[in-house]
Amino acid sequence: MEFVRATDWRRALEVKAGGAGVLPVAGGTDVMVEELGGLLPGLAQAARTVGSRQIRNRGTLGGNLGTAANKGVCHPLLLACDARIEVASVSGVRMIAAEHFLSAWRAHCVASR
Repeated sequence: MEFVRATDWRRALEVKAGGAGVLPVAGGTDVMVEELGGLLPGLAQAARTVGSRQIRNRGTLGGNLGTAANKGVCHPLLLACDARIEVASVSGVRMIAAEHFLSAWRAHCVASR
C-alpha cells in the first residue's frame, strides 16, 4: 500500500486519475472499517468501536458523499433541497443532482466489491 499526501487539489486529481486502485481518504472512518479490515484487523475493529459524539461530529460532508453510505447524515437534507454536487477530475468539473449522485455512486461502490 502506498500513501500519497497531495499538496493541492490538482495533484490529488492527478493521483486519483492514475489508477483504479487509488482511494482518496479524508477522515477515513469508513475506509478503515470496510477496506482495511483484511489488512489491519485491529485498526478496523478499533474504528468500529469508536463512536463517541466527538468522533461522529468529525465526519465531513465530503466523506459522506465520497462513500455515499446510507448512514450519511447529510443525504436527506441534500435530497430535500434538490442539491447539486460538484465533482471534479483531471478532465474537468461538472454538477450532478444529489439524487443521481447518491444512487449512481452507491451502485458503483457495491458493484466494484
